[in-house]
Amino acid sequence: MSGKEKKRVKPPSILACRMTGRMAIKLASVSLRDQLMLLFAGAMFAGMTLLGTILFFNLYQNAEKGMTDHIDTTVSAITKSLEQSFLITENLVLELAASEGVRNWVKDETYYDRENPDFYIRKADLSREMQRVLVYSNAKKLNVIEYAVIYENGEPLEYTDIQAVGEAAILYESRKAYEAIAMHEDEYVYTQLIPGARDVIFHVRRVKSDFTGDSHLVLMIATNEKSIRECYSDLITDNESIVYLLNQERQIFSSSQADEIGQFQEDTVSWERDEFLITQEEMKEFEMRFVYLFPRKALTMQAFQGLKPYLLLSIGIIAVCVAMALALGIRSTQFLDEFVFALNSVREKNYDVQIRRYKNSEIDRMGEAFNEMTRELKELVQNKYESQLLLNEMEIRFLQHQMNPHFLFNVLLTIQIKAKRCRDETVYQMVSRLSALLRASIYTKDINKITVGEELEYVEFYLYLQKIRFEEKISYVITVEDEGIRECVIPKFIIEPIVENAVIHGIETIEELGEIRIDIRRAGKDLVIQVRDNGKGFDLRQYQMELEARREEGIGGGREKVGLKNVAKRIRHIYGEGYGVQVESEKNRGTLIEIRVPAEVKRECTTL
Repeated sequence: MSGKEKKRVKPPSILACRMTGRMAIKLASVSLRDQLMLLFAGAMFAGMTLLGTILFFNLYQNAEKGMTDHIDTTVSAITKSLEQSFLITENLVLELAASEGVRNWVKDETYYDRENPDFYIRKADLSREMQRVLVYSNAKKLNVIEYAVIYENGEPLEYTDIQAVGEAAILYESRKAYEAIAMHEDEYVYTQLIPGARDVIFHVRRVKSDFTGDSHLVLMIATNEKSIRECYSDLITDNESIVYLLNQERQIFSSSQADEIGQFQEDTVSWERDEFLITQEEMKEFEMRFVYLFPRKALTMQAFQGLKPYLLLSIGIIAVCVAMALALGIRSTQFLDEFVFALNSVREKNYDVQIRRYKNSEIDRMGEAFNEMTRELKELVQNKYESQLLLNEMEIRFLQHQMNPHFLFNVLLTIQIKAKRCRDETVYQMVSRLSALLRASIYTKDINKITVGEELEYVEFYLYLQKIRFEEKISYVITVEDEGIRECVIPKFIIEPIVENAVIHGIETIEELGEIRIDIRRAGKDLVIQVRDNGKGFDLRQYQMELEARREEGIGGGREKVGLKNVAKRIRHIYGEGYGVQVESEKNRGTLIEIRVPAEVKRECTTL
């Protein structure tokens, strides 16, 4: 090493020195006997693990090499067998093309003219020739061919089968094959798969008398995919191996995965080599490819089988080492009993349990983390409980409004019409405002925010009805600092419930004229909404004490809780702790409710 290179070597960092020092302190706090036993058990476990890993990889590589050689040999033999089957089929197509009936058509395109008196005789001769070609060939012995069909200018001329397929199936399948190859007019030798319940493969040859006209014969011999699958059935075992036979267009002609037959693979083979051993063999003469995928996890299982004696021995040795380590560690882990007790207490919903301090810094850090967790859980459970109460109250309120709205509005509309006809303008206006208020409550239940102007409109509907009800005993004034405030958006129904509380709990029980004043103004980037009444008021401190007592006893807070407290929680939930509701009240002097929300200009009517 040169001098220049030596200068680049840096001394250990301060952090590394500190960590080394801490480890030394920890080791020093353990007895020498315990250190030796722990080191012995650790070394034994590490040695066994390393030796087992090396042995496993050696067994795996041997299994992979042996399986690869076996697969290559098997796939090569199967590919040759498939080529022989396809070659037999191609030869049969050639024999049909060389038959006398086809040669007669080549000489005379009108040979099978259906208006010719000899048509049926010639067709019968052609049928006998087709039967002779199929029956006296090796295809019959090999159980490869199902039937043969000849089409003349798009219409079936004659067919014969050797597997009892049936006329309907033959005509249906061959028609689909003919339509599929119609686009390949320039090809005279073609192989086409017709996916379906039987997955038929057709070997096709097009015959023309000359190459200037459109007249042609199409000779088709059908092979069922199941006969091809039998050729490689030995490869399909319980190890989840997969076989594909693809044509040059990457269409799956045959596969162990029956649901994939007829589908097309991507331009590149997409099988993961990390999951399979992939062996491919080309059938160049037929432009096909045989693909075999052997799952690597089967090799893993084979390797584990060879590793089983070693694993049993290792498990025994490791068990002894673990028992020794447990015996040695019992004395130093007694603190776990308290941790387990604390965790069980938390599971039983006792969040007041705390872990005491130990003389070990690591244990103390764990205890502090646990104590912090229980404190946060306690707060979370409390918040969730309050949220559930609010949800229950909202559900109760929702159930109270389950009357069919169409029926209700139809009745109200009928009352409106009768009042108008009777020229009772007061009743007409009352029903009109009541309908508008109910529509806002029912048909806008999925809207979270509305404009200040819309909210004030609902408030005026309500106050108008109450004013009529109490015969001018109630007066109200609504003041908005500027008209732009009416376009600001606020949570729906945060003013109306406050006004309703002011009427019900403040004004209904007094003798003198009840006054309600609503003032809305800007305060920086916020809106301040004040609802003031001259009702009977209440002792705020006593009210808060009663609410706290009812909360501890699990008793609901009454109607005012559903209104005022619901509004306060909704605002805090939407905007955070900086916003909400403030209450000022004094007995026989009235109540002031102040609502603070952000002054949002953009309309954001989001659904709940």
